[in-house]
Formats: sequence, C-alpha cells, structure tokens
Amino acid sequence: MNKKIIALYLVTILCLISSVSMTIAWYVGNSNLYIRDFVISLNADKEIKIGTDEENFYEEIPSENINEVGAFIPVSSMYSSKWTNEHKDTPEFRQSYSSLSSESSQDSGLARSGFYSQEFYLYSESNLIATIADETSIVPNIEKNVATAKRIASSHPEYSQAEVTKHLNGIVDSLRISILIPDEEIYGYYIIDPNKKDDEVTYFVGRLDNNADGYYDTSKGQERIFGEYENSELDKVVYTDVLTQDSDLYNTNEKASSFNAKSKKGTKAVDWEKTLENGFNRTIENSLTVSEAQSAIQIPIIGLKPQKVVISVYIEGWDLDNTDITKLGSFYTNIKFKVVR
Repeated sequence: MNKKIIALYLVTILCLISSVSMTIAWYVGNSNLYIRDFVISLNADKEIKIGTDEENFYEEIPSENINEVGAFIPVSSMYSSKWTNEHKDTPEFRQSYSSLSSESSQDSGLARSGFYSQEFYLYSESNLIATIADETSIVPNIEKNVATAKRIASSHPEYSQAEVTKHLNGIVDSLRISILIPDEEIYGYYIIDPNKKDDEVTYFVGRLDNNADGYYDTSKGQERIFGEYENSELDKVVYTDVLTQDSDLYNTNEKASSFNAKSKKGTKAVDWEKTLENGFNRTIENSLTVSEAQSAIQIPIIGLKPQKVVISVYIEGWDLDNTDITKLGSFYTNIKFKVVR
C-alpha cells in the first residue's frame, strides 16, 4: 500500500522572563513562562495541500498565517465530555482553580488563553486516510535549557546545575498535543502524550494547596477535593479525626507543591488511602501514546473537499511533572501525519 507523509512541523521555544523561589505547580496560577519563538512549518507531498482556511492551500503554510501565543500557562482537558458530547467544533480547556472567585471544587471554568490551538484544513485531489506518524514528538531544546540552567542555578541552591537542566528538560513530560476532528460523521477528540510512560496515569482529581501556604485547602474544617468527579463520590471520602498537629508533607520524598502539601492542625484531613479503598472513583486523563494514536486516529480526506482538524498544544495542569522549574524549559514539538491511500 502506498504511503505518503504530511509533515506538520511545529517548533515551540519557550523561555523564562523571571525566576521563582519555590517549587509549585498549576493551581498557584503563575504565568512566568513566555513564548520567545513560535514557528510552524507545514510541509506536504505535492498531492497534499494544507491551509488555515478552506480556500488557500500550500505545501508550506506562510508563518504569518499561524496564530501567536502570548504565554503558555498550565490548563487542563478535564471535563472534556461536557463539550465533546455536544460535538462542539473547538476544544475547551479548564483554567486553574486559583483563577476562581467562587468556592467551586469541581469545574474550574474555561481557560481563555495560555495554550496553542488552531484549525487546519487537509486537502487532496484524491481520497486519502491520514493518521499520526511515528515522528510525532515533543523533545527538549537541550542547548537552550543548559543556558537557562546556568542563568537560574543560583536561584535554586537546593539543586546542582545538572539537576536544574534535568528539570528544565522535563517540561516535555507535562505537554500534550490534542487533535479534534469536528466532523459530525467522524467526530473525535484525541489527546496525545508523546512522552507517556507505560505505567503513567494522570488523575483529574485530588487535594490542592491553591494559595501556596504549604497546606491543603480546607472548607468548614475539613480538606477539599478538587477536580472532575461526581458529587456522589464525596460520600466515599474518609476523613481523619481533627488533627492535633500539622502533618508532614504527603510525600516526604518530594518538594512541596500544590499537589504535595501538609494537612493543617485543627482540621480533618482526607485519608486518601482509605478513601480509595472505600471506592472513590478518580477520573483519569484519556491520553494516548503516539503508537496508540496511530490506531485510534483515522482522518478521511475526500478528494477536492477540505477536511478540518483542530490542533492544540498545552501544558496539562494535573500532570505531576508540572512544576515551576520545569515550566522554565524550552522544547520542540514535531507533529506529522502519515497518509495512506
């Protein structure tokens, strides 16, 4: 069977404007990560054209046709069923809980910025089926990350320069690519985690330290659970007695973060192990490796009819690899579509 390659080459380079003094994550709402360069080069076999509208198609899309991103700020794909069930034609991402003015512990509301998302149209004069190619990847920009590590190492005396570089390169572990096919007959939304490990799971639920005071958030004297879950699940939460002293960090082997905090004296802490044993259902991110995406994503391109797809790149806020140090990292994203006639 003949195969042709549509190469969508997305190069994203991020750099730090200011340094930070502690390791925190999504829900503190820091936006100190800014785009320096954002370049997309779209190349295709001469039989295939690509465009950002339904009228103009290119073998390589001019850079001025590519959307700009002011800053990458962690968001989340949680509650995606709310909009995919309605077959909406643009993806929706959720903002951080620290952006809220309400007391909601569940749906944090729509993020309006902080991610890349743009629609493209695949065009051919003949019928084709497209899927993701093996070359799809998100990789660190090692040269820039080494330079950044030299610049910020003094702000992180707890780490060696080599360790800072390792954290910067780790930006790729919390990045995602998503592809939406907003066609009623073949509607589908796919999240690709190119660096997903075999046993890795990202949960869309948990306790959080939103204001970075070192303690999990509480309400009415007991710890709160944030994220995507059914209200009925709260009946399964098991709490401790009122604490007579502060607890240690939940994970004493890790740095403090919005995910890893202490339980405060005078409150009832969530006993997470007993809560899970009691049947609490944690919503899981439905992400795919590149090989899994190749089987799941089948995009028909009907000859002479543009096929719309929406491609997004974002930092998944619930990914535990997401910290302020990793968010200073630079990276490249390479997306390729393999087309099978």
